[in-house]
Formats: sequence, structure tokens, C-alpha cells
Amino acid sequence: ESATIETWLNIDPAASDTGFHTFLDKGDNYSLSVIDDGSDGSFRIRLSTVTDTGIIETDSNDILTASKWHHVVAVIDSHNNRVTLYVDGAQVEMVETDFASINTSTDSLTIGGADTFLASTIDEVRIYDRALELDEIFEHYNGIFNDNRDLALHLPLVTQTHETAHDLSSFRNDGTLYGPEWSRSAEGEE
Repeated sequence: ESATIETWLNIDPAASDTGFHTFLDKGDNYSLSVIDDGSDGSFRIRLSTVTDTGIIETDSNDILTASKWHHVVAVIDSHNNRVTLYVDGAQVEMVETDFASINTSTDSLTIGGADTFLASTIDEVRIYDRALELDEIFEHYNGIFNDNRDLALHLPLVTQTHETAHDLSSFRNDGTLYGPEWSRSAEGEE
């Protein structure tokens, strides 16, 4: 089983508190986190993936900056045995390892924080039940969505105004929102 997790992320400068913040978490499947080591105000992305052979952790360099929208994509490709991170349409890290599938879990998807909340704005969460290719990721970064096959979840969060996050995929996996703060910004804007 393969998957792609994609979102737009704008980290608030207040998040610079030297720490580890999970902003998208699927329990025993995968999580995306931001790490601030406190050195220069930049952040790294970590993808933690639970597979049939154990946990795979993939870290980028300090590539994200606060107060700027970043397109973050994590691809878990069990057919080619690799986990890849992309930021703003470009590959930033890849780990090749031996695994056949990612864990499946009935855990809820948590967006915004698991143990601690990340001071940030998150938008356009998309999850695919396949590994997207580089050209598709680059198209998504540029707002082009020609192939939505295997789209399992699409939450345009910034446009939500109520207590329900409406899933625009064919699965309609709507979610409950707990205490969000809404922004008028949209992905790609600064």
C-alpha cells in the first residue's frame, strides 16, 4: 500500500520555541511534524511512517521559513521501497528502505496538533491512496489538479466556517473541528 499526504503550511513566527510539533497525525500509520532547533528561525519537516518492518523517519534540512506558505508533500511508495519529502514542488529528502506496506489504522486523522499544537495555518489537506509522481506534485504546487484518482481525502480548511471540515473527495470523510482560528489567507499567498 502506498500513500501521499499533501498540505499547505504557513508557520507562525510564534512557533519558534525550539521543539517538535506534529501537525498531521494518523496514529499508527504516519505523522508529519515540524522541528525547530532554535538556531536560525528555520524549520525542518519530519515524516514518521509505521510499516510492516518498523518505523521509518525521514527528515528534511532546515527548509521552511515562518510567515510564508509552503507546499509540503510526503510520498510513501511501497512499490519502490522509498519515502520521499517534497517542499514547494521540489524533492528535499528520500529514504530507500525495505518495506512492503504501511500500517493500516482506524485512528482518526488529527490536523493541527497531536500532543502539542503548532502555531500555524494549514490548508488544502489531501491524502491519496497512491504514490504521486514528481510531475504531479509540481503541478499541485502550481494549482493544477488533472488527476484526482485515488484521492481519499480533500479538506480545504481555510474556507471552512463551521464546526465541520467538509471532505471534497468522493469518500466524504467529513471531520469535526475543535477550536480552530480562521484565516482569510489562502495557500500560495504571502
